[in-house]
Amino acid sequence: MAIVSVIEPFSPNLHSLLGLQFAGGLASGFFVPLTLSFILRNTPPRAWAYGVAIYALNLEVSLNVSASLEGWYLEHLSWAWIFWQMCRSP
Repeated sequence: MAIVSVIEPFSPNLHSLLGLQFAGGLASGFFVPLTLSFILRNTPPRAWAYGVAIYALNLEVSLNVSASLEGWYLEHLSWAWIFWQMCRSP
């Protein structure tokens, strides 16, 4: 997914951008199940509900913040900055 994220800002047209988005989606498809299995393996059973709730809150907050940030990028910079931000995220 990291390689696809680096290539996406250089897409020459919409078709190649959409193809790269598809490849990135396939590459990131295992992230949620692996993260949840990590939470369930590394916390005691009585804390599972809290771990999954914190993870779900992280997803919800990041989706809402990212939509605002993407809108700002489109208004003030360019569409390519959406993908550059993804490359810089920890």
